[in-house]
Amino acid sequence: MGGTWTLGVSLLLITLAALAALRVRRNARQQEADLAGSGNTPTAGLFEGFRVLVRNRLLLGTTVLIAAGNIGLAIGDSVEAILVLRVLDLGVLFYGALGTIAACAGLLASVVAPRIVQTIP
Repeated sequence: MGGTWTLGVSLLLITLAALAALRVRRNARQQEADLAGSGNTPTAGLFEGFRVLVRNRLLLGTTVLIAAGNIGLAIGDSVEAILVLRVLDLGVLFYGALGTIAACAGLLASVVAPRIVQTIP
């Protein structure tokens, strides 16, 4: 009984994600068709973004620091399950609630972040 509703919710979310991806893909194709019809075709190559990144030292430094921070966070997340389940013995329910709280905090942060950025001079 417990896994049935979670499987249903997971399938619903996967279906919604697939529908959103199809909509984005359709819009991208429409934009490509509009660009092709107007004669303004993009000329950037495959590695143009990397060239811009390497030439701009501030952008390169920011990117490397963010990547390093994400690696550090991933290392901490890999042992979090062991800590919560085995060392602290808090159980699977607590670990699931912890993940849910973290996801909700991430969503809230993504909503609040633009307002915070606008207040910074």
